[in-house]
Amino acid sequence: RAQYARALDAVETHMDLNPDDARAATIRAVALCRVGRQAEGLEWGHRAVEIDPEDAGVRYNVACLCSVAGEVDRAVELVQGAVAAGFGNREWLERDPDLTAIRDDPRFQAILADM
Repeated sequence: RAQYARALDAVETHMDLNPDDARAATIRAVALCRVGRQAEGLEWGHRAVEIDPEDAGVRYNVACLCSVAGEVDRAVELVQGAVAAGFGNREWLERDPDLTAIRDDPRFQAILADM
């Protein structure tokens, strides 16, 4: 937790200088969630997607945050968008523990079937 707090300090400083860095916003989102500020972390995750909606990695990582937080509909939507934007690692989708909450969802299964 202390490491995430340090990362949060660093990424906040970086984002003050680079407010349109979607990947940094994703790191900020993860760090916030890991230090117990989940609502704020999810907000930053959604901002990251708004900054760069075509970044498959950003969409994937925010999908993981949403899945862990129980935001199933948003997580599935983000996975679908990540795949459409070029994320193609089916094995990762099948095994990432962060996606456990959505793995049995028929929409998620359809995404896998289409890959």
